[in-house]
Amino acid sequence: MQIPSSLQNAIEEIAAKIPLSSLKSAYQQISEAYHRGEASDFLFTHPTQILAYLLARLPATYAAVYSAMQSLIERLPEWNCCSVLDIGSGPGTASWAAAELFPDLSQITLLEKSEPMIAIGKQLASYSEGLALQNSHWLQQDLTKRFALPKADLTIFSYVFAEIDCLDLIQKTWEQGTSLLIVEPGTPKGFANILAARKKLIELGAFIAAPCPHHFACPIAGWCHFPARVERTKVHKLLKEGSLGYEDEKYSYVAASPLSPLPVEGRVVSSPLKLSGHVKLSLCTREGQIEQKTVTRKQKEIYRRARDAEWSSIWM
Repeated sequence: MQIPSSLQNAIEEIAAKIPLSSLKSAYQQISEAYHRGEASDFLFTHPTQILAYLLARLPATYAAVYSAMQSLIERLPEWNCCSVLDIGSGPGTASWAAAELFPDLSQITLLEKSEPMIAIGKQLASYSEGLALQNSHWLQQDLTKRFALPKADLTIFSYVFAEIDCLDLIQKTWEQGTSLLIVEPGTPKGFANILAARKKLIELGAFIAAPCPHHFACPIAGWCHFPARVERTKVHKLLKEGSLGYEDEKYSYVAASPLSPLPVEGRVVSSPLKLSGHVKLSLCTREGQIEQKTVTRKQKEIYRRARDAEWSSIWM
């Protein structure tokens, strides 16, 4: 996967004035702060650090949100999303993914605390080919304070739980009649936050649309996460000192809706083992169980589907 070319061009054009050595030093500070578990507030006040983030981290978070959003769309094939509320938006990464996936999207509202991040987000949006992003409405907002919550067809929390406890805010957004997409890092801590959000949404009466094909307790031993692969640019490789031409972002997520999702048999929750003449799948099923399923060549159509299945695919 690649981020939209207009977004990539915008980032590279804005960052072209900053020496690569400065960007690399700034990214090292971001990485060290992330591993120490520090909040990102101080990172989003300095333009060089913001640009380093855009070059090194935005592509991976975009891929994660895009992939999770695709899974939501798969389960709600008749759903028409015309408006998005992006909470804790950063530079608008999730909104760019929504603009790519929802052809009828006409209204985007973004809530972000950092004024410098909003300034760069607006600058990036001006490069978009779509009117929804070009005309997006940005609000500077501390999410820990009381504020009026705009309505939308879809509300997105992308990598926000690391900064604040979102459960009360999730309830308030749900009461607006919105669908919700919550994406977190694919780590034990990130998944714990997703489980808490999922539990809250089920208590509120939401339909869980993705990734779970059920509303029972999570049956996975460990933590549920999925991979999103994104191509690396030359600058991306230099900043992260990577040798591969791609990066795999592991993410956890939950998507919920007031609408009943398309029923499915299960979801593939680990990398399929594709062997000669048969495929082994690990499925989270609609009964709330983990099933090890082997599909052989003799099963023809099912076998073809199994050969095409990937980690995160729904299983019909």
